[in-house]
Amino acid sequence: MTPFEVLKRVTDFTKEHIAPLLLMRKEPPTRNNDITKMPVAESGDYPEYVHPSVTYGTMPHKNFVPYDFAVPLIMWTFDEMNDEGDTTDERTVNLRAYVAAYSSEMYEDEKNKLPDNKAFIDLINALEKIYQEISRRHTINGIGREKQISYGIYDGLFYPYAYGWVTFTAVLPRMEYEGEIDLDEII
Repeated sequence: MTPFEVLKRVTDFTKEHIAPLLLMRKEPPTRNNDITKMPVAESGDYPEYVHPSVTYGTMPHKNFVPYDFAVPLIMWTFDEMNDEGDTTDERTVNLRAYVAAYSSEMYEDEKNKLPDNKAFIDLINALEKIYQEISRRHTINGIGREKQISYGIYDGLFYPYAYGWVTFTAVLPRMEYEGEIDLDEII
């Protein structure tokens, strides 16, 4: 099994078992860069709540804001694959889910128009739900996992977006190749 196959299986699991449990604020289809034109909470136009998009891939560098991208989003990628080279036939793949949320409203009082903090609320709730669903299982679509799971948020000036991550390590069988030489037999 390859890291790509692991990503596909974890993505399918997320689509089936996690995304349907989450409702997050949807980014308007034609977002304007001017946050002063965001709807005010009382307007009723937004927020629209949707299940997050789920895919695999990678995100660009820090402070990238994906205009016209599908937000809310859960995107699985991998950080690193390890083969310890010992007598076990296992490899590990460190998986990471990027999670993106969107703040959809402004609060207005007599003097000020202030952006809401609801992207952070959606984000922290999504991270916790992903954690709960993964931690309840020893295997995810046939992929074993190590016990440790971590999650957190990315710092930066992303408003009206909020980004976070969830990581865990998947355990998979070591690849076997035709004509492979067993190094332990040579020594």
